[in-house]
Amino acid sequence: MIDQSGTVPVSIGGDHSITLPILRAIAGVNSRHKGPVGVIHLDAHVDAYGPVAGIKEHCGSMFMLALEEGLIDATRTIQIGIRGAMGDLRQDDWAHDAGYRIIEIDEFNDIGVDSVIAETRRIAGDGKPTYISWDLDVLDPAYAPAVADPETGGISINEALRFIRGLRGINIIGADIVCFTPHLDTTRITALNASSVLHEIVTIIADRISKNNPKK
Repeated sequence: MIDQSGTVPVSIGGDHSITLPILRAIAGVNSRHKGPVGVIHLDAHVDAYGPVAGIKEHCGSMFMLALEEGLIDATRTIQIGIRGAMGDLRQDDWAHDAGYRIIEIDEFNDIGVDSVIAETRRIAGDGKPTYISWDLDVLDPAYAPAVADPETGGISINEALRFIRGLRGINIIGADIVCFTPHLDTTRITALNASSVLHEIVTIIADRISKNNPKK
């Protein structure tokens, strides 16, 4: 009902396992989009991993399961900011083999924000339905220390906000911001930056809606 009404869901809080049920509600053949959607995913990890301790659905599996369930289009999915410790040298192979465009942090730093924006817009496509999934650990711990799985060497909050502003005009059908851990946020800097990311995402969504539905 929410999907059919045209509502654009934006969620904040929880771990990355919330993305899968959201996509089940707004994407795929039974949704108003009648098929898989594109995804702009910012994270330190690809989160396209198999079962852990016998558990299939967990905070690191959604970008595997969502593709298998026909909810997302691999050719229109980009993962940005990937880095961190490798528990297994093959842990990211599934995402690469699936056809996701992966911009690891070294490439991000080499080509710069403007080029990352251009590549993201190319992958998302003009006017096609696209979902944003933002794990706060894409930010360097200096800007978001209170996250579930912090990894050093992430992007800055200035780069993050500039990136989001560069997505203006893309058909964003929903978004989430995940992996905030409030009890670790003793300085409240993570909450401040999370709310800033949320504000920018909601703003570009509202901007596109207003331009597509001008007042008569």
